[in-house]
Amino acid sequence: NDGRHIIEAMGITRADVNFGCIPLSHSYGLGNLVMPLLWQGTSVALRQSFNPAQFVEDVAVSQATVFPGVPFMFERMKALGLTSLPVSLRLLITAAARIDPATVRWARRHLDRKLHSFYGSSETGGIAYDDSDEVSDPLDVGRAMPETKVTIRVSDHAVSDGRIFVAGNAVASGYARAGGDAVAQFFEGGFVTGDLGHFDDRGRLFLTGRASPLVNVAGRKVDPAEVERALVDLPGISDARVFGMRSETRGQEVVAFIVRSDDSLTPLAIRQRCAMTLSTYKIPRRFVFVDRFPVDPRGKVDCRALEVLAAEKTDVL
Repeated sequence: NDGRHIIEAMGITRADVNFGCIPLSHSYGLGNLVMPLLWQGTSVALRQSFNPAQFVEDVAVSQATVFPGVPFMFERMKALGLTSLPVSLRLLITAAARIDPATVRWARRHLDRKLHSFYGSSETGGIAYDDSDEVSDPLDVGRAMPETKVTIRVSDHAVSDGRIFVAGNAVASGYARAGGDAVAQFFEGGFVTGDLGHFDDRGRLFLTGRASPLVNVAGRKVDPAEVERALVDLPGISDARVFGMRSETRGQEVVAFIVRSDDSLTPLAIRQRCAMTLSTYKIPRRFVFVDRFPVDPRGKVDCRALEVLAAEKTDVL
């Protein structure tokens, strides 16, 4: 059903040509590239990885009409200074991470294209899509997808923003071989995401933050707890904290704060050892070595103080 919803919401036809360089195995690639191909025969031109310098020529040669991308791809186009796109390319879609509003404004001004935000998850398929030509401030992610009900679950302590709850015929029924908090996210025939947001009076959904600690690295989700466990299992590390911090090219990057029991331990050595147990995108991009973690008045690790510390003192591989 998710593929059918995407085709309907985005107006993708059999005559379109999708240009794809996002992973076909991820829900974004499955829904936007594979399912239109299987459902109605929409052609797909594939490139193994994104190359901003080659992009215009690739689109021109393939006569692509639709490009589902992620924010860092459009940011790379902006950095390259693109000023035009082939006339065939009518639809640009951005998903998998929040895009910088400045990049959306740049695309409108220099490429004469709107970057249409698409919001979804592996558990729910597409949630919302911005089909308008308006560049709003702040940016919204549009309205609910076809046959999808999106509501806001506001806690007793919140004023208007709450966790986004999704129900519909594309929502999964649960995780395989999972328990605890993971199971608790599926209830009442739907799924509660880790995102916070609200609707305006026009029914547009605005994302305002995260209730979940997951780090979004170029569209791939990283659980900080998993990385922390891998780090503290390494010889020479007595404690670790892991956070996501903004990245100009990847949305977020994984940053590790390390308390060493062996002062000779280097970022390179840590990264090499992490590679034996963690996928490449989960390995911290930056390491900050500290003698001890700062704590707040309640005695808990002061996350804000660590973020400030990361901006001042960084040991980079």
